[in-house]
Amino acid sequence: MNACRFIRIIFFLIVFLESDTSGQDSKWTLLFSAPIKADLMNVDNMGNIYLISGSIVTKYDHNGRLIITYRDARAGIISMIDLNDPLKPLVFFPDFQLIQKLDNQLAYQSGINLRTSAIFQASLVCQSNIQNYWIYDLGDDQLKRIDDRAVVNASSGYLTQILGYKLQPNYMVEFEERLYVNDPQHGILVFDRFGSYYKTIPIKGLYDFQLVQQELIYVKNDEVHSFNLKTLLDKFYHLPSVKGLKAARIATNRLFLSTTDSLLLYSF
Repeated sequence: MNACRFIRIIFFLIVFLESDTSGQDSKWTLLFSAPIKADLMNVDNMGNIYLISGSIVTKYDHNGRLIITYRDARAGIISMIDLNDPLKPLVFFPDFQLIQKLDNQLAYQSGINLRTSAIFQASLVCQSNIQNYWIYDLGDDQLKRIDDRAVVNASSGYLTQILGYKLQPNYMVEFEERLYVNDPQHGILVFDRFGSYYKTIPIKGLYDFQLVQQELIYVKNDEVHSFNLKTLLDKFYHLPSVKGLKAARIATNRLFLSTTDSLLLYSF
């Protein structure tokens, strides 16, 4: 981790985690609001916003100013964007089982066709910190780590047999050499860097989450929570009152909200 990124993370933790007493209303100040619709939203650690609409990725800066747009209509609908490395965004087109790697200006760099390794039902994809990629293969119920040629170099084994139930994940991300997989019904499952099951964090009913240092940030019941992975302390703060909330992210002392018809940015 470079020094600038480390300073940004520490500043974020100080401002967000110590600004209010848990359970109180945070001092949200609306900075930007625009009638921008999107299917998905994600934010990198520098506060850049990425909105997904069909096959289009649109990037905005932390003040809501449009930077650039990327589109590949031939590849179908984008189901996710991974920003673990903000200089190398990763997008996934499930219809064609295609991973595309972009640069920080959303220029196409390269692609990975999962079908070349007989993977036809990958439903989730994320980056790995060792220049590999994790996928969840619905076809054979396994987590698999692949390289740039889609060659599998690690796997979890059959998860239904290991867990005792059928996993139904909707989001995953790697953080500090562990893979965090969200199953709304069962919680957040944690796997080691080889794909071996480690434990389950019993936070259920989530769509997605963020991991910052040792804090797991998530939104539930119109509240933004910060769950400490070491102390297990869960703090929460009431979100601004908005209608049709679809996604929320926190970065660089800003709260980013995507609703059914708007993009909103708050400071705190």
